[in-house]
Amino acid sequence: FHHRQHIPVELHWRIERPNIKLDITFDDLAQQAMPFEMNGQKAYAPGVVDCLLHLCTHWGQHHLFLAGLRPAVDVAEYVRHYESELDWDLFCATADRWGVSPMVDLCLQTADELIGCRLPAQVRSRWQSNRTDSELRHLAVELTKSRPEVLVRYPVNLQNLFVRSSLRGRVQQAVGRFFPSRGE
Repeated sequence: FHHRQHIPVELHWRIERPNIKLDITFDDLAQQAMPFEMNGQKAYAPGVVDCLLHLCTHWGQHHLFLAGLRPAVDVAEYVRHYESELDWDLFCATADRWGVSPMVDLCLQTADELIGCRLPAQVRSRWQSNRTDSELRHLAVELTKSRPEVLVRYPVNLQNLFVRSSLRGRVQQAVGRFFPSRGE
């Protein structure tokens, strides 16, 4: 279901395609999940760190940097919005444990170069120690810029979710968009 004024929601049974190797277990995700209640029902949303890791791996491994600027803006805006809540030590340790550090570093560097990201020194210093190949960085930037038909579309879906300050408010908005009233 998709309505112009509503946020589209995609349901997935896996975090990534089966052919994409990610060392992520349900326990990893459950450990950082944030509980919330909506309409009397208890549910869980992925933790702040896990969401950012997913944004990066989805952009780099699933879309191979061929989704235009939207994922770069998503990453940069997510970092900006959750700047005070992001535990960067946990972020780096989880990326290492999941086996996605090189891809995540490349995504953060690409988003930083194209959009500008508020990243702490400890994350930037990883780039020097991991030393992503400059040709690979250049390729990621060029691939991201190679889809002009996607470049002009600003990710209003992500922006709309940030209008509400509470997690509950964002989830309620998303669910309301997915299950609109019969009158809409």
